[in-house]
Amino acid sequence: MNRSLLLGISLALTSFIIGFILTLAVHWRVRPNADQHYLASDDALEQRIELLDDSSDIKTELKLAENTYLKLDEAHRIVEGRARALMSEMQVYKTSESQLLLTIEQQKEQLSNKIDKLDLMIESSLEANALAPQKTDYELAADITSLLAYPHSLNSFTELNQALQQQPRKNMTIVQARFEIMLQPEQYNQNDALYAALDRLMAKKEETTPNFSIENLFCSEQACEIQLKVGKPSPYFDSWRWLLDYLAQEPLLVSPTLSFSTDSGSSSESYGLIILTTR
Repeated sequence: MNRSLLLGISLALTSFIIGFILTLAVHWRVRPNADQHYLASDDALEQRIELLDDSSDIKTELKLAENTYLKLDEAHRIVEGRARALMSEMQVYKTSESQLLLTIEQQKEQLSNKIDKLDLMIESSLEANALAPQKTDYELAADITSLLAYPHSLNSFTELNQALQQQPRKNMTIVQARFEIMLQPEQYNQNDALYAALDRLMAKKEETTPNFSIENLFCSEQACEIQLKVGKPSPYFDSWRWLLDYLAQEPLLVSPTLSFSTDSGSSSESYGLIILTTR
């Protein structure tokens, strides 16, 4: 009885030990390898580091791309602003050009109208002269003598009057223009302006040029007559032409409407007159 019990217990212990050993063997076989675990962890860590590195490069490139875009956008805005400014300037230029062309056309039209009016006046004057009876030289001489006898300071230059009377038909226009000036009230402010202008010209005249003097000056509402004497240093020198060119330096004396001159008997001086329109 006791041997059977001991034999059973031995068999049970032997089975238990064998089972335990087999269990340990199985667990030892299926347990994970520490080196493999560490290797797998290292690979995962390196992949994460590479991903972080790649992410940093992408951020840098993205930042550079953003900066490039901002610069390009700013340059585009500058170019766009310049384009708008140029368009605005072009519009202003086109508007100014249109206004200028319109003004030129208006001026051309005004000039054409004035020319047409002058043509009509010339035709009317020619027709009137053709229809008017022509006076004889004797009648013209009598008329010019009567006009020069009118009591006025402009008729006080005897030598000049005698020269005008020598050719009454040619000089009647000048004498009639003078008579119209004498019939109008004197304009003292215009007299003073012309005297001042002539004084300035005399003051800056070079010593080597001919001397000249003012014999008479009278301004009315419509015109002025200036009577002058000028030295004649040589029979071949046109002193009066020189004087007209010299007086033309003064804006008030540019382009007289009428001019007349003659030489004295001694030929040492010339004298004459200019009539200026002041209207």
